[in-house]
Amino acid sequence: MNKNMRVRRVVIMIFIFLIILLFFSYQLMQLQVVMGDEYEADLNQGATTRVRVEAVRGEILDANGTPLVQNRTGYTVIFDYSMMDKSRINEIILKTSEILSENGEEWMDSLPISMEQPFTFIEGEESAVSKLKTSLGRQQWATADDVLYAMTVTYKISEEYTSEQIRVIAGVRYNMEQKGFNSKTLYTFAEDVSFDTTIKIRENRITMQGVDTGEKAYRQYLSGTMAPHIIGQVGPLYREEYEELAEKGLTDEENGYLLNDVIGKSGVEGALEDYLRGSNGWRYVELDKDGNPIGEPVTESPIPGNTIVLTIDSDLQNMVQDSLANRILYLQENAEPGEGQEADAGSVVVLEVSTGKVLAAATYPSYDIGDYRSNYSELLNTDGNPLFNRALMGLYAPGSCFKPMVSVAGLAEGVITPTSTRTCERVYTRLAGADLSGYSPTCMGYHGHLSVVDALKVSCNIFYYDSGYDLGIDLLDQYSALFGFGEDTGLELPNLKGVRSNPAAAEAMGETWVRGDVIQTAIGQSRNQFTPLQIANYCATIARRGVLLKTKIVDSIISYNGDEVIQAFEPEVISTIPDAGDVFDTVIQGMVAASTASGGTARDYFGNYPITVASKTGTPQTSGVSENSVFICFAPAEDPQIAIAVVIEHGSHGYMGAPVAKEILNYYFGF
Repeated sequence: MNKNMRVRRVVIMIFIFLIILLFFSYQLMQLQVVMGDEYEADLNQGATTRVRVEAVRGEILDANGTPLVQNRTGYTVIFDYSMMDKSRINEIILKTSEILSENGEEWMDSLPISMEQPFTFIEGEESAVSKLKTSLGRQQWATADDVLYAMTVTYKISEEYTSEQIRVIAGVRYNMEQKGFNSKTLYTFAEDVSFDTTIKIRENRITMQGVDTGEKAYRQYLSGTMAPHIIGQVGPLYREEYEELAEKGLTDEENGYLLNDVIGKSGVEGALEDYLRGSNGWRYVELDKDGNPIGEPVTESPIPGNTIVLTIDSDLQNMVQDSLANRILYLQENAEPGEGQEADAGSVVVLEVSTGKVLAAATYPSYDIGDYRSNYSELLNTDGNPLFNRALMGLYAPGSCFKPMVSVAGLAEGVITPTSTRTCERVYTRLAGADLSGYSPTCMGYHGHLSVVDALKVSCNIFYYDSGYDLGIDLLDQYSALFGFGEDTGLELPNLKGVRSNPAAAEAMGETWVRGDVIQTAIGQSRNQFTPLQIANYCATIARRGVLLKTKIVDSIISYNGDEVIQAFEPEVISTIPDAGDVFDTVIQGMVAASTASGGTARDYFGNYPITVASKTGTPQTSGVSENSVFICFAPAEDPQIAIAVVIEHGSHGYMGAPVAKEILNYYFGF
């Protein structure tokens, strides 16, 4: 190759190199000069994060608009992940806890380990302990000290801290983890703290980055003893509940539940959760490359939950609760053994006849919602189970209160007529056989020849044994269902359907249905088990002459500020029992006779009452030392306005509930 060729190649290579150099120089100038400010801004901006702003929960009012549950403003201590120095998180936790301790405040801690040495697992928290060990990869035989040591490793807690300080930090870190603390989810360190505590927290914000205080709406029960079983409670969302919600698709990022949310647990708070909860807002924060906030946050305001207006009249409800409690205490102190002295619990339900609205629903014994969280264990172990909602969940045989239904069925099916009679000689021998050695149930008296009106007045068992036997279990069961027994009541709150006594119920219980079960079913015994709510609605159905309505405890749902009706509830018919001629006239005549005529089972209470009351007593047998007392009535008989069911456990006689019903009628009608 000659010299000129080599020179030419060198020149070409130099030329190409210069072109490449010029190209990259141009690109560098574009990056540094032309677009430098834009890239620098992007680099410094880092990212945008958003934090959810919790919506205010809707309130609960009574039928008159009187607040039952309101929101009050309180203060919380919160951790904001996006603002927090992650390398100092344990130090910040400890410092925050010390400030709260100085002010006598408590903070969130669900770690099932004692707070002081010697560290032990908390009794009664076996499931939580097992879950904790599993999450840390520890064997189930690991001790509390073993678990705490594992947590110091997991959460990088310095061994320079004292054992008690390690326990504090570990508890908070574990709680933060359980609540899903991250850049999008604030962590509530402490609830409902004093204003003085918020001041001290704010004074230390420079050295405690990411720790702040906020305002939060807390539930305020205007009267914790007013219908606590109906109002219900709210509480923290537990992981098990969260997982159930996740399966239903209710934990989406936009407005789903988070692990640190509060949720309705029972009563109206639980059943109407979707209406009360509201829609959350968002706070958007711009962060630089180091995660520090830039400028002022932008907030999308949350939408508060709706307000629930109940059908309950709080004044009537309080009066009913007091009357029931006073009656039971009176029986305990004044009745003879076996004659009501053993009465220890009960329920009353009052319905508006024309609409099916629940005006009052009382349970005894009861409790104070304000004490629920602090005294839960004590309430759970108190005699009589005051947490149990007897009005909606208690199941009772109606006893002779069932007889008006059998009367309707017998009259409608032609088994009896208004004037036909049956004979009571105290012992029922129809099933006893020719030698009278078989089943021979008895009546409370010798009533001789009596019509259906007389049978209702004196509550003759023989009349209804015979009528029930002639009807047969299929018709008895059919009419029982038409009156709502064993069926859905339509109430917005959880309540039991009860059990109708029939061969299917016997089979479900692993028992054999026999002929004698028919006549026991006809007097409200055997396997009949219904709630006071169902018994009250059955009574109202008689008052409505066979129209069974859904029961209602929610009158309407309105917007939080009350300027819009979201939903209003109207009476709903479930079924209608055809009135064959004077069927209901005859039955109501018998129930009025029970209240007013000589020999009537409730005449002592309503014989000279200012308005006409239709009533029926029931004394169903129980497995206890004495029978239950069941009493139903409606008034005025000519134009019924309210229906009442009173159940007193171990009240011994059906009429023992009559004084409670009388006090309710006095209050309602102003006597």
